[in-house]
Amino acid sequence: MLETKYNLNKATEQEQKQADKIFKPVNHKNGDIKSQVASVVRHLPKYYSLPTLGSYNALLSLFNITAEAVKGERNDQSVNGLVYVALDENGNKASNPFKASLFGKDAGIAHLQKHFEQFKEKMKTNPTKSVLKNTVELAIQATKGNLKSN
Repeated sequence: MLETKYNLNKATEQEQKQADKIFKPVNHKNGDIKSQVASVVRHLPKYYSLPTLGSYNALLSLFNITAEAVKGERNDQSVNGLVYVALDENGNKASNPFKASLFGKDAGIAHLQKHFEQFKEKMKTNPTKSVLKNTVELAIQATKGNLKSN
């Protein structure tokens, strides 16, 4: 095999190494924080439908990451952006902020807002919402009934 003859990494091993990086919590002690953050934020929106930046942050927190909206002005034009910060095991900031543009268009605020809107539109026609609403109402009524009988 060429890999053995020329001391090269096998392609399948390389693919496995990349797959191992996806969806693992960031460990700021391991170094290369940017790469660890990238492996999460580049792929997360593809697998999860979320309605708000707050819910996105709740999901990111499982991976020791937070996203912060940045607003300001540059050259008399308003600028909206997003930065990602790695967190330590206690939820404290453990890295400098990384601009979302470092991770591609899908990690930026414009794409995420579009993603949030698409989720909201999908939920308007999704029967899950009414099923969930009915389940919550039944649970509340059952709880009220249990409180009265005690």
